[in-house]
Amino acid sequence: MNLAKTVTHLQACIVTCYILNATKAAPRNNTPSKAFSYNVAAFPEKIATQAKNNGTANKKGAVKLTMKQGLIMNQIIATYALNAPRDLLCKRQVEDFKNGLRSLEPWALRMFDSSSKLQPGVLMGNMVEYGAFEQCLSIYKETENGPLRGKHCSFRLIPGETILKTVIGFRNVSHKRFEKIKSSVIQGVRLIWSVCIPDSCPAADVLNHFNRTIMELAQGLEITVTLKEENCMTLSTRPQWSSGEYSFLILAGGVVFAVLVCTIIDLMKRSSNHFVRIFSAFSNGRRLLSRGSNQSELNCLHGIRFISVCYVMFGHRFMSGMLFPSINSLDLIDWVLKYTSAIIIGGTVCVDSFLFVSGMLVSYGFFETVTKNKRFNVVLFYVHRYIRITLPLSVAVIVYSSFIQHFGSGPLWRETYLGMQLPCRRFWWSALLHVQNYVNPNFLCIPQTWYLTCEMLYYYFSPIILYPLWKWPLVGSINLIVVYIFSVGINFYLAWENEYPGGMPLTKQLFETRYFQRHYIAPHVRASPYVIGLGFGYTIFKTKGKRIETRPGINVFGWIITIILMCSVVVGSHVFQEENHDYNRIESSLYLSCSRSAWVLGIAWITWACVHGYGGFVNDILSLHVFRILGRVGYGVFLFHMCFQFLKDGSAKTPAYFSDFHMLYDCFGDLVIMIVAGALFALCFEYPCLTIEAVLLRRKT
Repeated sequence: MNLAKTVTHLQACIVTCYILNATKAAPRNNTPSKAFSYNVAAFPEKIATQAKNNGTANKKGAVKLTMKQGLIMNQIIATYALNAPRDLLCKRQVEDFKNGLRSLEPWALRMFDSSSKLQPGVLMGNMVEYGAFEQCLSIYKETENGPLRGKHCSFRLIPGETILKTVIGFRNVSHKRFEKIKSSVIQGVRLIWSVCIPDSCPAADVLNHFNRTIMELAQGLEITVTLKEENCMTLSTRPQWSSGEYSFLILAGGVVFAVLVCTIIDLMKRSSNHFVRIFSAFSNGRRLLSRGSNQSELNCLHGIRFISVCYVMFGHRFMSGMLFPSINSLDLIDWVLKYTSAIIIGGTVCVDSFLFVSGMLVSYGFFETVTKNKRFNVVLFYVHRYIRITLPLSVAVIVYSSFIQHFGSGPLWRETYLGMQLPCRRFWWSALLHVQNYVNPNFLCIPQTWYLTCEMLYYYFSPIILYPLWKWPLVGSINLIVVYIFSVGINFYLAWENEYPGGMPLTKQLFETRYFQRHYIAPHVRASPYVIGLGFGYTIFKTKGKRIETRPGINVFGWIITIILMCSVVVGSHVFQEENHDYNRIESSLYLSCSRSAWVLGIAWITWACVHGYGGFVNDILSLHVFRILGRVGYGVFLFHMCFQFLKDGSAKTPAYFSDFHMLYDCFGDLVIMIVAGALFALCFEYPCLTIEAVLLRRKT
């Protein structure tokens, strides 16, 4: 309570000082309304001018204050002006700041105003106060000691477990629940306060001063204060463009220019020149919007894929909202107990929809090709897929590794963009070789591309299942079942051996958890949906063109089971978040190993019903032409959506407010932006790459 009482008193003193100075600067007349008619931007100048006109400034320019005002000013200076910094220039400029503040000079008032004060709502989780970032960096003053510029530093206050227990105790969280959420609450919790200081002051001097000041205010409380040099920013520390970035920018600009020129030529002359049509946005746009399909009976897959893309993107938006500061972060403790939160927490199975559909299409395409050509072209099978996936991915890797630092600014900006940039700079090769889930699972380049690693590895090994099915159907079927059982078995074994909880762990350090690195993204763990997809694709091919009669009762029963399975998988994750639910090893292991297969079986029934004419309005919706179009821009949406989400939250200048409404509002904003970005990416890069690949391999586009 000493910390809250002392800091609250200081905050009250600061407010009082503003009010007193406003009263001094106000015209002395009997018209109260005019006392509040000052232009806020000109307020400091008016105070100083009024003080000088009244003869209240002393020789050094300091404004004469009453005893109470002087005590308040001294308290402010003692808190926000560094005490005895070691750096000589810093020491002199701190004195300039003190004198400027006593004289109520505009630049000094802006520097003080840019620093954090105790924010409201600490007990509801408002643990971050950014200060006024842009205002601090814009400060400039010519002094006798040279130019003085603003430097924004954000130091971290790490509270101990006792403090967290006390704060969380205000929300009636029981000891049992605290122990259950301890790993997610204790790890990574930090208060962030910001100060604006002269740019000549090193982080070490800032840390020494505020460490001592905060420890005096928080005497008796377990708090650790940290500050790194990279958490201090000035205008000069903002990222500069490198020669490599300029080179790629010129190359990308050249591609965009070629697209514009080829589009104009194509529109004016309807050119048949192959080069023109490769880069023409008009020709590629017609392909994007076309209705043609070699697999018209599988039209429902377009809707399934795009809805899955949206589900993934919405889930990542909620995850971003949990990872970045919010003024009500402790509300997440109650949010996870709501059944509606299971839609997000249990929605990770939407990735398995992609794995199933991918496996199904690979199998279906394989049997169409070998049935028509009577042979299996191994080289083309691998080369086409690698180029198709990797060329657009390489563009994304370059963007992530070099450009994102120029897309924003803010107190958390540096650690945000470095968190995405450094993995791609160091492990770009493992991302492009699709082995990063094993090589660097704790340092993923483009975090969501763990899925691509899984899918590509499954694709590489799919002939082990597909070739026997083609040559020896019975042996191939047995082989398929054995591989599936092995995948489920290893999932169960690892969950049992490591005692993983059934639900997704809710922690800010999710990517650093053993569960995420060794289980959630491990290809040998996630293979079962893809294997089911391979077998289902073979079944769909064998029944192609055949009328499969299904009794109405069986059809209704299938839909009921599908709804029960899929809802049970999603809502079932809520059980593991409940306070009264104790960890059960067999229950958690079974959920982790079987839930994804259960979800995929539901998707399989939807596909089966739609393909064979029992889908009804579900098939009508999933087969809409708009989903075909949106599905074609889905790869770009997948590659870049998380970058946009993290950069938006990482460049924030104030904490957000976490609620279902605010998150959904951002989700649909992400959807619109990413559809536009995905379409541009497809027209300028993805479709030209596809056409060039088709020409090189002499395949049909």
